[in-house]
This record gives sequence, structure tokens and C-alpha cells, in this order.
Amino acid sequence: MVAATTALLLFLLVEGCRSERAKSAGLGQAMAMADSAPQPVPKVTPAAPKPIVAAQPKPVTPPAPAALAPLRLVTPLMLKGAETYYVVKSGDTLARIAREHRVPVKTIIAGNNLNDDRLVVGTKLKLPMA
Repeated sequence: MVAATTALLLFLLVEGCRSERAKSAGLGQAMAMADSAPQPVPKVTPAAPKPIVAAQPKPVTPPAPAALAPLRLVTPLMLKGAETYYVVKSGDTLARIAREHRVPVKTIIAGNNLNDDRLVVGTKLKLPMA
């Protein structure tokens, strides 16, 4: 069995070598034929190198004039004579309402015709701006 396997491998090795020789001989003939018949070589002109251009910054367009106007905050001085209203909630006092809205307590009392500092839940108080 070992002898048969060895003989088979030897046979395949010899056949492989023969086919390699035939291929290389055929390749040599093809190369010889290519060398004997000159073929025209196409003219290749080198392309001109592209110039290197630095990136130009995009021009900045100014914003519209309306966008340039500064934002103004409305302050109590700008609203002189303007009034706001406050609805009294449970636990509110005149002092706390006056402090939150930066209005003197006396101004709230005078503006709403109050007799004392007692407040009723749901009452709508006028808070004049100083």
C-alpha cells in the first residue's frame, strides 16, 4: 500500500514538472514574438501640474440693520404710570406682594382704596409702577 501511494505521488510530481516546462516554453515563444513585431507606442504628454491655490476666506456679510439693534429690557422707569394686576392667593400679605413687585405698601393701599392691610383671596390688586 505504501509502495502504491509513493508511486502515485512520484507520477504526479513528474507530470507537474512536465506541464511547467511546457508552459514556460510557450511563454518564451510568446515573448519572442512580441519582441520581434514592434508595436507603436502611444505618445503620452505629461499633464501640466495643477497650481496650488490657497483657500480664500468667504466674505462676511453684515447682518441686517434690524438685527444690529440692541435688545432693551423694560424697566419700571420706562413704564411710569403703567399698571399691572395681581390676584391675591392664600397666605399673601401686602408686604410680600410689595416686596416682590418693588412697589411701596402705601402705594398699593392708595391705588386700591384699601382701608387696612387685610386681603381677601381672589381679590385683584392694581400694582401701579413707581
